[in-house]
Amino acid sequence: MAHISKVRLKDIKEAQRFDSEYLLVSLQTFPLDGAKLLSEISDITDGEHGAPELDSKSGIIYLSGHNIKDNVLNIEGIRTCTKRLHDKNKRSSLKKDSVLLSSVGTVGNASVVYTNIIGNTDRHVITIKNINKKFSPYYISTFLNSRIGRMQTNALSCGNVQKMLNLHSARKIRIPIFPQSFQQEIETIVKTAHHKREQSKLLYKQAEKILLEELDMVNYKPKHQLSFTTSKKKIDNARRFDSEYFHPKYDKIIKKIENYYGGWGY
Repeated sequence: MAHISKVRLKDIKEAQRFDSEYLLVSLQTFPLDGAKLLSEISDITDGEHGAPELDSKSGIIYLSGHNIKDNVLNIEGIRTCTKRLHDKNKRSSLKKDSVLLSSVGTVGNASVVYTNIIGNTDRHVITIKNINKKFSPYYISTFLNSRIGRMQTNALSCGNVQKMLNLHSARKIRIPIFPQSFQQEIETIVKTAHHKREQSKLLYKQAEKILLEELDMVNYKPKHQLSFTTSKKKIDNARRFDSEYFHPKYDKIIKKIENYYGGWGY
């Protein structure tokens, strides 16, 4: 079905783009009289452009685009950079209540830096900082992760094989102006979600500890062998041919379970 839209010449000149998909998504979704450009309410920068200088002992985390999820920062098993790299890139150093936006790969993932952490970012992360006090960073992050927010980041991205959102384009993202009470409600929900997430991790560790204590496996570390053999009978019974399945360390774990005083079963 044909769809016809009208766009002001003023808006086209401002956007410096003529492709209809961009104009339909970015300009028609939120006209400027009901929204602010991201560049009008914050400072925007990207991370280190050179080769990463890594240091496993520095404790200075080094975020990339894949570490940013929907309103979550995944810092488990993350790389750490040198103090030298961190000191020379103060503009992209992590600051509490700034918003990080992935610019390559899964473009558009956003999360607030919700704790005081020492770290920096590479060039695949856009940092939105010094945000106008009339806008909650949690609201901005949630909006960027929303369907309308992603429509904009997708429309503003360039590239065919791998999409990329550059700084110039990111500054043109429109953020709707909602009452602060509404923004605060979103912030409260996101913070509650973070709290429950951390709480769930703690409860999971507690449950795991109880289980391993009951099985007498708290400090159990099966020895890893580089070579091992199995019998054709075991292969036939298992109906599997992958070598990892028959590793002796799994037999030892199974025997631990089978020797549990309370019994076991399938």
